[in-house]
Amino acid sequence: LFGAGIANLIDLDNDVVSSSRTSYRSFIDRFLPVVEEVQKQDESFYRMEKTLHRKTNDPYALHMYGLSNSTSTLNQETIKLLNNLGLSSKSHWSKYLGSTPVVDALLGIKYLIAEAGDDSVPDFYEAVYTSQNEDTGKDDLTAFENPYALSLAYAVNKDLETLNINDESYASPFERLNAIVDSMLGDNAQGPMFKAQSFTEEISPSLTASTVSGHTKYAKNGNSSEATVTYTLQITSSDTLYCYFPSNYAREADLYVNGVKRGTFFGNETFRIVELGTFEPGDQVMISLTLLGDELYIKQGEHYFYYMDTKALEGAMPLLAENQYQISSYREDSFTGTITVTEDKNLVFTSIPYDEGWNIYANGEKVTPVKLLDGLIGFYLDPGVYTLELKYWPSCLTIGLIGSAIGLCAFAAAWILSERYRKRKIFAGCPVYVPCSLNEEICIEEAEAPQAETFQQIQLEMEENTPTPTEDKEDQV
Repeated sequence: LFGAGIANLIDLDNDVVSSSRTSYRSFIDRFLPVVEEVQKQDESFYRMEKTLHRKTNDPYALHMYGLSNSTSTLNQETIKLLNNLGLSSKSHWSKYLGSTPVVDALLGIKYLIAEAGDDSVPDFYEAVYTSQNEDTGKDDLTAFENPYALSLAYAVNKDLETLNINDESYASPFERLNAIVDSMLGDNAQGPMFKAQSFTEEISPSLTASTVSGHTKYAKNGNSSEATVTYTLQITSSDTLYCYFPSNYAREADLYVNGVKRGTFFGNETFRIVELGTFEPGDQVMISLTLLGDELYIKQGEHYFYYMDTKALEGAMPLLAENQYQISSYREDSFTGTITVTEDKNLVFTSIPYDEGWNIYANGEKVTPVKLLDGLIGFYLDPGVYTLELKYWPSCLTIGLIGSAIGLCAFAAAWILSERYRKRKIFAGCPVYVPCSLNEEICIEEAEAPQAETFQQIQLEMEENTPTPTEDKEDQV
């Protein structure tokens, strides 16, 4: 077993690469104290993430609830949902890359850990704790609190149930997020969370543009010069600017902002929402995609650049927070608390991935769940104040317990029957009988019968152990 374990570890290292203990400890020793400090200050239930990534399963190592995860059993609907919201999420993994304050609020990302001075953290996130670098004594990591993070569940308008997040009419995560928040608020919608930024497009002489299946195909024409698609934006807002290029035929390209490389797009982790920064109205910003291969495909007639309307966010999230789930206690598989439901918000939205194992009880009565956004749990309640319990008990666990009980009963029955059969085989149908002290006869199987002298010895021992009758009836009794 030890040899097999070593061989397995070697194969895993050759396949996906195992990190060294030194790098692991350096990461844990740097981040864990920050996480523990936040948890010490706030013992309620919330999600927490970070802008620096070592491995996809970092939240497990740091004992915090995050969105980053990698497992072969991760629900496919969860993967697709996070990808639809603009995050890096595919195959069997998801990563906190591509999130926005809107996603953070809806999914309850209350705290965000970043390196000190990280300008990607929204200005309205409040710093609550900063660690110090032991070597330099300077600020190292800062934990920020999101003032608009919502609870695990909150009441929304019933329009959300009919929203089809997979509708092909939504070309980008920005459009989906706008539709989600509008549906949640119904008549109280505060306007789009994201607003399109206009642009003009120019391609380098080394490229030829054509139309293929609703996409603009940019192909190199043999010219040896750099092949680049450039978008020029006249900025209209000081809010954060984002980009997303929709495509059904992803081909990785380098991404530049005003001539400064910002990584790639359409890559493994970069086919997502990308934050471009903040600019002042009237500024001219140039965004470029430089081909790494021979072709590039981008959907036609779509907006690729959006800025987040901070005022719309500030107006929408407090309205959703009015009917939040107030969690009083929780464990790994259950939540208990209260929630208030109104006539215009009678659908309870949760950011829990849909799973039939979750059981919902409102004032002690079981509630039937519905699937929201093709991947999350929701349920209807009549207007009122409820004590709400969410308990996870999957059907497979019940089946397993029943199977285990049947197995134990079968084992016990088999053992009892086996013992009875063994005794019957020993004492049934034998020609030799030995009297006992209770005036009963014990039959000993002929095949196992002892010699005659042994019988005589047994009889003598039994007679010696038999009480002598007396005349006293009380003694006899």
